[in-house]
Formats: sequence, C-alpha cells, structure tokens
Amino acid sequence: MQAGSSIVNPSDHGGDGQERHFAPRGAGAIAVLLFAVFFGWAAWPRFMATPGLFWSVLGWGIGLVAAASLLWLRDGGKLPSMELAIRRPHYVQLLIQCGVFAYWGWHWRTVYGEIPLILSQVAFAYLVEFIICWQRHRHWRVGFGPWPIVLSTNLFMWFHDEYFAAQYLMVALAYVSREWLRWKRDGKSVHIFNPSAFGLCVVSLVLILWEIPHLTYGNQISTALARPEFAYEFIFVMGFIVQFLFRVTLVTLSAAATSWVIGALYFSWSGGFMYVDTTIPIAVFLGMNLLVTDPASSPQSNGGKILFGILYGAAIFFMYAVLRDAGRPAVGDDPGLNIAWMDKLLFLPFLNLLARPLDRIGQYLSLARWGWSWDATRTNWVHLSVWLVVFLTMRPGLVTHPGAQVSFWQDACGKLVPRACENVVILNQRDCKKGDAKSCYNLGVHFEHGSTGPQKTVSVDLARAGGAYREACKLGEGAGCRNLGVLFVQGKGVAQNEKAAFTLFEAGCAKGDADACAFVAQAYVSGIGHGADQTLAVKRARKGCRQGSPFGCRILGDSLRLGRGVGKNSSMAVAVLKKGCQGKDQTACTLLGTMVWLGDGTERDSARGLQYIDSACRSGFQQACTQAERLRSRSP
Repeated sequence: MQAGSSIVNPSDHGGDGQERHFAPRGAGAIAVLLFAVFFGWAAWPRFMATPGLFWSVLGWGIGLVAAASLLWLRDGGKLPSMELAIRRPHYVQLLIQCGVFAYWGWHWRTVYGEIPLILSQVAFAYLVEFIICWQRHRHWRVGFGPWPIVLSTNLFMWFHDEYFAAQYLMVALAYVSREWLRWKRDGKSVHIFNPSAFGLCVVSLVLILWEIPHLTYGNQISTALARPEFAYEFIFVMGFIVQFLFRVTLVTLSAAATSWVIGALYFSWSGGFMYVDTTIPIAVFLGMNLLVTDPASSPQSNGGKILFGILYGAAIFFMYAVLRDAGRPAVGDDPGLNIAWMDKLLFLPFLNLLARPLDRIGQYLSLARWGWSWDATRTNWVHLSVWLVVFLTMRPGLVTHPGAQVSFWQDACGKLVPRACENVVILNQRDCKKGDAKSCYNLGVHFEHGSTGPQKTVSVDLARAGGAYREACKLGEGAGCRNLGVLFVQGKGVAQNEKAAFTLFEAGCAKGDADACAFVAQAYVSGIGHGADQTLAVKRARKGCRQGSPFGCRILGDSLRLGRGVGKNSSMAVAVLKKGCQGKDQTACTLLGTMVWLGDGTERDSARGLQYIDSACRSGFQQACTQAERLRSRSP
C-alpha cells in the first residue's frame, strides 16, 4: 500500500485522523525549519565528500527557494495556512515500511548507510508539498504523508551518489502526478496514479531509453532484498497487516496467484522457469504487497481488485521476459543494459489508468449479485484466510526453488531451455560473490568460451574471464590460477606476461591443480617465463602426473624417454606415456605408439604402435597423422 500526503482533497486519504489548524505564521516557521534541515544535509560528511550529493542538495534547494520567493512576491508576502493532519493510513504505512527497512538493513548494512539520504528526501518531499500547496491552494496539510512516498520509492531504486539529483526528481514527479493528474471517482477528485510508482516508472523509462540503468542500484536492491533468511515471510506479515487494516487483500492475492499459475504453465511448456531461483522474485513479491495496493489508484470493487491483481501478476511475468531479452550483458567498458529488474515498476501506472473500467467490470463479478450478504470486514477475513493458504502453498517454491541449484540449469542448458545457459552464469556469479571458488572458476570458463550450440546466449568476455579466474585463484582454486596463467601466456584479455603466467602456474600447482604442475614443468623445459631447469621440470611433471594430469604424464614420459633431467628409462617412459594416452593426451599417444613401433622399452609391435598413432590422428592431431604416414613408409 502506498499513498501520498494531503494536498487538496482530504477524501484522498480516507481513514480517521486528527487535525489542528495553525496560522500562516506557523506554516512559515515550519517551512523555514524544513529549508534549514534540507540545506543542512549538504554539511553531512558523506554529502561534503561527494560532489554529486552536495550539488544535488544545493541545486534542488536553490530551486525551491526561488519558487518560494516568486510565490512570496505574487501573494504580497502572504503565506499559506497550515493544518496538522495525522492520519492512520500514513503512519501505518510509515511503520510498516520502516519495519521492512530495519529488517532488511540488519542483514545488508548498506541500507543503514542510506538513511541520511532517505531523510534528506523526506525533507525535500515536505518542501515540494509546501510549494505546491502554496502555488495551488494556500492550504497545507502537514502529517506523515510524505514518508510513504519517499520510503516506497527507496524500496526499489537508489541512484549512485554522483547522480543523486535524479532521486529527488523521482520524489518531485510523485507529487506532480498526485497534484495535476487527477480524475473523478464516485464524485470525488482523486489522483490517477500511484504517486511513487509514477515517479519510478517515468525515471525507469528514461533509464532504458538512454541505456543508463547502471547509474542506479536498482538491480542490486532487487536481489539484496532476499538477504534476510525469512525475507518472504517478513514481507508477507507486513503486507498482511496492511491488508487487514485497509482491505486490499484481493489485489495481492490475485497478483501472486496469477504469477504462480503462469509460472507453472511456462514450466510445463519449456522445461524451465521464467525466474532464475524462485517462483516470484523477492522485489516483485514486495511490490505485490506494498506498492500495487494503493486504494486511491486501484479498483474499489472486489471484482475489480481481482482483475487488477491478475493483470499486474501476468504483466510482470511477461514483462520480465521482454526486458531480460532486450538487455545485454556488460562486456569490457560497456556496462551493458540490465533492465529486467524494472519489470515491477513499468506497468503499474498504465494499470492505474484501467482502475475505473475494471471497477465497472468488477461489479458484475460481485458475489452480492448471488446472495452474498456478509459485511466488508467479515469478507476481508475470508480473503485473508485464502491468501494465507495460498502463501503457505507457494512458499516452498519461493524459498527452496529447484532453480537455485546450478545443476538444474546446467542440465537445462544442454536441453536448450530458453535462458538456461545465462542462468548458469547468473548463479555462478551469485555464488562467486559469496566466496565459492569453484563458482568463480566456472564463471571464468563461461566468459572465456561463451555458450556453445544453437543457443549461444553467453558472449565471450576475456576481461571478465580473467577477473573470475583471478578471484577463484585468490579463493584457493588452483584451476583458476592455471587458466589465468594461460591467458597471460596467450595475451588474451590481459597483457602478455610469461613471468606472471609462470607465477600463476606455480600457485595453481601449490593449490593442488595437476595441470598447473604440468604447465610449470613445461615452462622449466622450454625456459619460458623462467630459466630452463630440466630437473625441476621432472619433479613438477611427476607431481602433475601422480595427481592425474595427462599433460604432466606426457612431459614426464618424454623426459624419461630422452633422459632429460632424469636417467633414461624407456620402459618407465612407456608406462607413463600410456597413462597420458589414456587421459586423451594425443601427443602422449603419438610418442607411445612410436616407442611401441620401434620396440623401445617394450616388445616391438608395429601394428599396435600404429593403432595408438592412428587414434590420435582421428582425434584431429595432425602431427600424429604425419607420423603415421612416415612410419608406414619405412620398411618393417
């Protein structure tokens, strides 16, 4: 539920409240105090240290002072009268939203760091309200009204500090829509749009058209809301209180149920889920409980509320698919276009325009037409009971979803399920951020090679591959060190640096990666990235071979065959090369076949020797094909 503070019509608010009138002089004193508070935020350390914050306060503050000065001159120094209006819908929303912020912030302390910025928006909202009332009606109702608008906005989007002026713009747009975009409903003038949703929608559209959603923390917020262990349960309880007090249960119930049912149908058709790791994303669930339920901008009839919720749940589901497919991943210096998180923000104002026709249609769905005679309170208890049952039924899919496991999407990726390969990357990113080394390594592999096959949905990004490998290496994954070293050798995504590569191979070997030990051995053999040392090459190759590296066995077998860094031992070379060949190292197979063909270290068997070499040739190893032709051309 979300509503704005009173500007014109007290009927917009509904509910009971207390009112106390003050003379214009009192309004002036409150306004001066608010200006002082707003400008005072510019002296807060974070604002002082960040030009974007500092100048956003000064810029908007100067604009508000200029507007007040013009109104002062227009009215000959007369100020608007003021009325203290404490209304239940406002302070209930304030308490509910503060509860969400408190619980969320306990598990993601970044939220608490945003409190000064949120409070500055509250002061700004009161001043915008004061200016509008002065310009339009010379009567200012002061209460808790600005808080729900500001808090609701900040539950879904924060701008980066450098661009924080746009955050104040969203609040201003909410008041513009509430004051100037109105219509008649039941003979009363009410705002058409949910105020905070209007501001969020307009700004979201601008962000999409200009391709700058990365200037906000909207995507991070949409996932960070799920950090508390019982996030869904807590939001359900908060929403349940609102639904009990203001009888908006049917909107939330029908929206959630619709999204749930459509998701089940989508799974039966595609074999995958629309959302990655839950039936309904946490931010969408929050919107269904505390954003879409503004009584003034949604239908009043029960039938209309059901239709309103159905349309919202269906629209978000399909809009998520459209926005996700319309976006693009970040590559190099391109921040990408991640806009799927805006699904819950874009459609609501358009749905608000349907509130009146949905009410008219909803009247024909009223149970009263079929003899239902219960009053609104008893009927709402029925709605709440149904919603409780539905939530408990869908809860497992919200909190323990099969899609939360990478293995599900890996299997789905192989079956060409839509977006499955992308989801593997998304989950690896999630787990890598949590410190899982293997996920960081897998993420690097995805970015280095991209997805293969007809559904090539993950683009190659060598810079990001290197970053993922580096993180995996730091977390103890030897394969991450090794693959990053390979990128340094090849100069892919990073500047070519053989010494750095050697250091990474050594680190990977020390962390238990067998192939990294083999790469160290190869570096010692060739002298690349480090001085040649055949004895150390044998030691590293032996370690790699023992740990299961076919490449390590090939280097060790070749050294034993040649007596390089170790005493020559042809029979042992044959045994080691056989192990390498069994591991699909085609060079090992070629060397092994040659030794068998020659009878070097084993009984001579030209046919069996050629079998080893031909097998390597069939695998695409051209040197094996050449060697096979050479041996066949020689006399037995």
